Amino acid sequence: MDASSRGRIAWRRKLVFSIVVFVVLLGCGYMLSGKFDARSPMASGAQHGAPSLTPSNSEVGRHLENQLSATPEKVGRSGPRSGVESVAPPTGDARQVIAQLRPRAEAGDGRAALMIHLKLHQCANQMSVNVMEDMAERFEKAGASGSQFIVDQQRIRKECESSADMLAEQGKWLELAADSGDVVAQMLYATNSSAFFRSASEMLADPDGVARYKEKANRFMSDLVSKGNVQAMMWYAGAYDKGVMVPKDPARSYAYYRLVEMSAPGTISKELMDNQARKVPSQKIAEADALARTWYSACCKR
Repeated sequence: MDASSRGRIAWRRKLVFSIVVFVVLLGCGYMLSGKFDARSPMASGAQHGAPSLTPSNSEVGRHLENQLSATPEKVGRSGPRSGVESVAPPTGDARQVIAQLRPRAEAGDGRAALMIHLKLHQCANQMSVNVMEDMAERFEKAGASGSQFIVDQQRIRKECESSADMLAEQGKWLELAADSGDVVAQMLYATNSSAFFRSASEMLADPDGVARYKEKANRFMSDLVSKGNVQAMMWYAGAYDKGVMVPKDPARSYAYYRLVEMSAPGTISKELMDNQARKVPSQKIAEADALARTWYSACCKR
């Protein structure tokens, strides 16, 4: 097998892995309130490599600058990066972290705003002691360090002690980051309604707010699809299948799965496609295939 073939296989495996994790994120938010990393099967609480923003650290500025100005990683031939980027909230006392990031975020720095959101999200979704111990046990069974996981989670709890009065702002900063054009923020915006609505009762009490949220999420994801973002295609495939963010439409769900299949061959299994096809009236299969080809010509064909 030549180097080019090996490279294509490696890229395909990486993309399949990232899409699987994105679907998990779609269902449950960013697990464990840790690193958002589409290459990782589980976003652990460990924040290795994240900048420390404690005032006593003489390298705060350089670390922060490196994280905020990191060049987004691209996947495939077309479109912006497809979420294969590791983004973790900075370590350090939450109030101090936010105080240092706030001026940049308010000046329009979308990545700084995303960092604030991730820090607040981390603090708002801390684990209970029982869940922490259960996860540590699972880490040990998987061959990872459960004790280190406990240490990391305890550190997060300590860092978040000062954040109680700021947690309600996490949606504000995520929206600011998404509006700035940050692709990771836009994908998180579309998958994390809990940043804006704390409960189902809040959603029921604010139908106009829910409608605005859905409209903006769709606008972000539609724009990403038009640029060839495969994970945004997967978002629509799932959304039309479930009928939450958009009206339920098995034919359009199937068409988006076909779009993913054309954009990243080998990503969608035959079993999945067959299962989706069974949900579509037979007379609409050809129409859905044609729709997928139209989308592919517009976003991804080279």
